[in-house]
Amino acid sequence: MKINTLVCHCSIGAMIALSTSCTKIDKDMESVTVAHGDTLKYSLGGFGDEEGATIEKQPQHAQFSDLDRRGDSGEMIYLYVAESDYLGADYVELRSARGSDGASKNRDVIITKLNIEVTE
Repeated sequence: MKINTLVCHCSIGAMIALSTSCTKIDKDMESVTVAHGDTLKYSLGGFGDEEGATIEKQPQHAQFSDLDRRGDSGEMIYLYVAESDYLGADYVELRSARGSDGASKNRDVIITKLNIEVTE
């Protein structure tokens, strides 16, 4: 009887946790331009110690595509360099996780979609 009660309470707790765990926000598509051979630097803003970002969908024509967290400010910057012979459009999706109080997971997930135009 005690085991059944414990299982029931755990199941209810898990359902409540899942229903309030996070909010996913898809930002509108943004268009950015970078000259061929230059590095695109796109700031996702400042992040707390428990917050972070990842590249959800890598661009197809990148020589370099990465996130750089600035230690002094916590600012997260997306860096992109196109392939050496590429001119045209590219696309990347960045996932930011925010809203942690240090004791729980991040509650707000933001998907940033960038159309990158590589020009001469």
